[in-house]
Order: sequence, then C-alpha cells, then structure tokens
Amino acid sequence: MNHYFRPATPLLRFSAVKAIFILLCLSFFFMCVLGIVSNLLTSPHSTRIMRVLSVVQDVMVFVLPAAIMAVIASPVPGRILEIDRRPPIMWVLTGIIALLTSMPALNFIVEWNESLTLPASLHWMKEAEMVAQKSVEILMGGTSVADLIMNILIIGVLAGVSEEIFFRGAIMGCLMQTRLNKHIAIWLTGIIFSLFHMQIFGFVPRMILGAYFGYLTWWTGSIWVAASVHVFNNSLIVIAEWLTKSGIITYDINHAGSSNFMLIVGSVILTGGIIRASLKHLGKTTDADNAD
Repeated sequence: MNHYFRPATPLLRFSAVKAIFILLCLSFFFMCVLGIVSNLLTSPHSTRIMRVLSVVQDVMVFVLPAAIMAVIASPVPGRILEIDRRPPIMWVLTGIIALLTSMPALNFIVEWNESLTLPASLHWMKEAEMVAQKSVEILMGGTSVADLIMNILIIGVLAGVSEEIFFRGAIMGCLMQTRLNKHIAIWLTGIIFSLFHMQIFGFVPRMILGAYFGYLTWWTGSIWVAASVHVFNNSLIVIAEWLTKSGIITYDINHAGSSNFMLIVGSVILTGGIIRASLKHLGKTTDADNAD
C-alpha cells in the first residue's frame, strides 16, 4: 500500500505513519516560531500585521511542511499530495452546487454545535475560541473594495489552497497509503482538520466539511477540486461578512435556513441526490485508475 513512498534503505525507511509524524512536527515547529515572532511585534493585532502573519502562517505551517515531507518521503511528491492532476471541471461545479444546497443543513448543525454547554473545567476552550474569533474579525477588518479583494485572496484563496495541500494532500494522502479503510482515513483527516482550527463550538460542522473535501479528493484523484470548493466556501464567508459590515445586507448568511425543518430535510435530500448523480454520471478516479 505504501507504493508512493521511497523504498526502504538503511538511511531512509519511510512509511505513511513516519511521514505524518514528520509533517506534524514541522508544522508545530513553524507554528511555535510564528507565535514567538507575533509576541515580539509591537502591534500584532492590527489588520495589516494580521494579514501578513496569516500569509506567512499558511505558507510555513501548511505548505512548507507538506512540501518537505513529500520531497523527502516520496519519489513522486506531486502524486502523494494529489496535486499532479488537473481538476475535472464538472466535479468542481457540482462540488460547489452541493456545498450550496447543503447550507441549510450545515447551518442547523452550526447552531446546534454553538449551543453546546461545556463543563466549568473546559471553560478555557470557550475563551480560546473567543480569542480566535476576535483575531478573525481583525483580519477581516475594513469595508473598502480593496479590503474585500485582499481578504478574498488571503482568507479565501491562500487559506483554502494551503489547507487542502496540508490536510487532504499530505495527511490524507499518507493515510490513504496505509491499510486504513478509506472512509476512516477521510473522517480522521476531517477530525484533524477541525482540531487544528481550535474552535470547539464549530468542531462538528468543520469536521463534516473537512470530510466532504476529503471525499471530493478521493473521488477525483486531485486536491484541486476540494481546493476550489474550499476557496469558494471561504470566499463566500468573506463576501457575506463584508456585505454585513458595509451595511448592504443585514441577514446573517451563516444561519440561513437553519430554523426551517422542511428546508433542512430538503437540503439533505437534494445534496445527497446531487452527490449520487455526480458519482453515477461523472464517475470517480481511484489510485488504481491512475497507477503507472
């Protein structure tokens, strides 16, 4: 199963588990370095500084560790990261459509997750999430068109692509080389993806979203489909936040349809139907299909 990894040698004996270990160590190392740098800055909470730190974080914490791991561990780094295949355009379109139709159901789960009450011993999680949310608000500050474009590029495009390279490309790519059931590998990656965001009151919907990105990658054999849908999702949130701050809209898109039972049920049925039809008519690309 580990056919994407370098053959065992006295100096280089890589397996999927070792590759993931190296990946996480590199990521946490760069995360610590960024944390130290952030604490040394005189005004780390300004929008401009937050944007710079966000760009550096996406590159150093996500892209760089994934690239280093892939180059060291595999003779075909592009293959293990699933970045060497062009995305099927129809899968990108149906992936986005399915994401849109799932929003009422996903927003219902968001509200349910936000309503959970933690015991006093875990109150620090709520405080940590509030700090993280405050950072996001600072990052998305500004109401000019330039601010909107900048936020789409940083939060929408860069964050979406870098996270897919790290989670679905590197972590899931490694897990898929083990004897783990593919579904377990996908959901385990989704759990890790959600844990990395350190927001307990958004854990479940983010895990589901991560699993969805994982399935898109598995079905198409390319992370670029999941990355495209991820970029669309992030950009939609950025645009909605900008429209709200600008006073153009007053409706919270993050809770759209979450209180309408029939809409939620219809959302689940329609999304499931779209995915099933996509698998039937577009098919899926497996590792076996792409083997040399």
